[in-house]
Amino acid sequence: MKKITVLMGREVKAYFTSPLAYLVLTSLLVVSGLDFYLMVSAMNGVEVSIGAPFSPFFGGFIFYWFFMLVVPPVLTMRLLAEEVKSNTIETLMTAPVSDTQVVLAKYFSSLLLFMFLWLPTIVYVLYLGVYTDLDSGPILSGYLGTMLLGAMFLAAGLFASSLTSNQVVAAVLGFTLCSSLFSIGLMEYLQPSQSGVWSYFNLHAYMLDFGKGVVDTRPIVYTLSTAMFFLFASIKALEKRRWS
Repeated sequence: MKKITVLMGREVKAYFTSPLAYLVLTSLLVVSGLDFYLMVSAMNGVEVSIGAPFSPFFGGFIFYWFFMLVVPPVLTMRLLAEEVKSNTIETLMTAPVSDTQVVLAKYFSSLLLFMFLWLPTIVYVLYLGVYTDLDSGPILSGYLGTMLLGAMFLAAGLFASSLTSNQVVAAVLGFTLCSSLFSIGLMEYLQPSQSGVWSYFNLHAYMLDFGKGVVDTRPIVYTLSTAMFFLFASIKALEKRRWS
């Protein structure tokens, strides 16, 4: 655990000593600001559920999904691809750390940054709470759903980074994986006759439920198991580089 913590500190420091973290944070503030504006505009036009007026903020608008699909691949594109390109991966592999520790350290550092990026959005909650009564349940579950999706997408992005030495290629591949994970669930809307099959993969519907305070075990199991799969695949990809 100590080795993972040390490696995590190295990765987090690398994030904040480059413009990446600040650019992503700025983009989140812009995107979430647009999301919040649309939500408040919608509240002025229609009646919203008492206690859950903040629910559309989580997955109800396109800007939310734009951020969720683009940012995780950007945060993870350099984690392994840069190591390969700069040949520091060889030094890392000869260090007294396992491939699992390397992958987990890089993954949890990106997850930590992802969680940090969402902290400023609490201001929107506080602002809205001044003008209307808010139920903390839907808000907390909305953030929970966002973190679960982020955990899954970050794992997919890390796997993409393990397959190439080019950061741009890693970002594009990561975005393709994340978009595929999101799009497959939309088949529930296109094929209503088979909605029972596709509903298990419908991230959009899951987030709408999370925003309403509905916490089901299905999205938790799906997102975490998918994240574990991509982490396992990343470890195997790193092991292959070690012995190639």
